[in-house]
Amino acid sequence: MAMNTLGDMAQLFTSSRTNYQIKSRLMTLSNELSTGRVEDLSAHLKGDAVQLADIDRRIAVGGAQLATADSVARRLSVMQATLERVDSLRSGLVESTGSMSLEPTQAQLQFGADAGTSAFESIVSAMNTQFVGQSLFAGATPDSPALAGADVMLAELRTAIAGATTAADASAAITAWFDTPGGGFETLGYLGDTGASPTRRIDDETTAQFVARADDQAVRDVLKASALAALATDTGLAMGSSERAAMFAEATTALVSASSGLVNLQASTGAEEARVESAKSRLTAQVSALSLMRNDMVSADPFETASELEQVQTQLETHYTVTARLSGLSLVGYL
Repeated sequence: MAMNTLGDMAQLFTSSRTNYQIKSRLMTLSNELSTGRVEDLSAHLKGDAVQLADIDRRIAVGGAQLATADSVARRLSVMQATLERVDSLRSGLVESTGSMSLEPTQAQLQFGADAGTSAFESIVSAMNTQFVGQSLFAGATPDSPALAGADVMLAELRTAIAGATTAADASAAITAWFDTPGGGFETLGYLGDTGASPTRRIDDETTAQFVARADDQAVRDVLKASALAALATDTGLAMGSSERAAMFAEATTALVSASSGLVNLQASTGAEEARVESAKSRLTAQVSALSLMRNDMVSADPFETASELEQVQTQLETHYTVTARLSGLSLVGYL
């Protein structure tokens, strides 16, 4: 009967190859047990990776949508904070102008005018707030500031009220400059876009709209009242202290009335914030669910892996034992 035998070199090669295979499998199982992930996805999924690829794509899309939603939410948050800042400036100016006496001293008049100027400048600065390098209140032209400089507008308003003899005349001139279609504010003061409010799509279900702009009537009303107080001591006005005090009184009334418009603007912005937050919650839940599905597909079962790891360890120990015994066998030793 014919016998198949292996020479020493062939036997050494076979033993080394077996040893390498067992160690490789041992290393693979150790990694899978420590990471919780299978290393050979193709074999684990039996070659069908279409569903995994689809899940990966949906996770990537969801992540991008979440990033967009987060950016929009932060932009709306800054807009809301800016509107709150404007309302705070309005409220602070009311305290300054509302305390003016009917026959004020020059110092009192100057104090009120300084407060009006400071408020006007701060409101203009707030309306020119930028987010990641883009103007927030300039509509669809984010590369342009929303408003011209406070000094530019006040200079134009000084020209508009020059020669006014009563508080009513000065107030009417300022109102006309701000509210007349195609007037001073629309041609020189507001530098942004006047078209439809810009929007940003988040996903198939949600589109955010940035409704607040610096040319909104609520903002104009606060600017008008602030300008009226700022210009109450202007030397171009042909009026006495009582009429100048009346300008502060009218400014106070206008500032109080402007509150409701700002509240409505804040409410509109808040409604958009709520919609975006709802979209963020929905997208977060979707991405989390998809991530769990993906994890289930690529995870190594810890119990099966640990069991196979123990078997492979035993196999390696057995291989070492057999190899040691074979290496010790010789004809001389037997004889």
